[in-house]
Amino acid sequence: MRFVDLFSGCGGLSRGLIDAGFEARFATDNDSSAGRTYSTNFPTADFFGGDVRDFLTRFKRGKMAQSFSEIDLVCGGPPCQGFSEFNPFRSSDDERNDLLSYFLEFAFQVSPRFILIENVPGILSMSDGDVARRILETLERFGYQAHLWVLQAGGYGCPQNRWRVFFVGTKSRSCPSSNDLRQLAA
Repeated sequence: MRFVDLFSGCGGLSRGLIDAGFEARFATDNDSSAGRTYSTNFPTADFFGGDVRDFLTRFKRGKMAQSFSEIDLVCGGPPCQGFSEFNPFRSSDDERNDLLSYFLEFAFQVSPRFILIENVPGILSMSDGDVARRILETLERFGYQAHLWVLQAGGYGCPQNRWRVFFVGTKSRSCPSSNDLRQLAA
């Protein structure tokens, strides 16, 4: 199964997917240091360094669309700072929160079999839970069966107390198994 990792950072999510048997085809992040690390660690994946909005504009112009015709999974961890409960200035108006909509726009245009979004638990309480509800409803509106899991990385062998939220959209009626999710969270 081939995947695209948006907001990839240095490739933590990609590493877990590759270890689970997936193939990294493409990644994007606006942090140049993270991009160099990603490209070093995953030399067979193409990397776009820059703002996801610029990436989406290029994609929509058709110059890149053919490259994504055989993608099975679009995944990523859109910036979490605006959703985090540890942010003393947390606000639904934080412009970083809008980057999630660019992620979804790209995913729906590629139309993969699976969509995976990783973020912090604060996304669940943002706007009284409206953000999480809208993500799930949007996935379903575009033909995906939507699921949400809150996982603790320490429960999967990671030596830290790190809670994460996973939104999973699947075009099939089957849902990823607990073992699949454990591999993603590790």
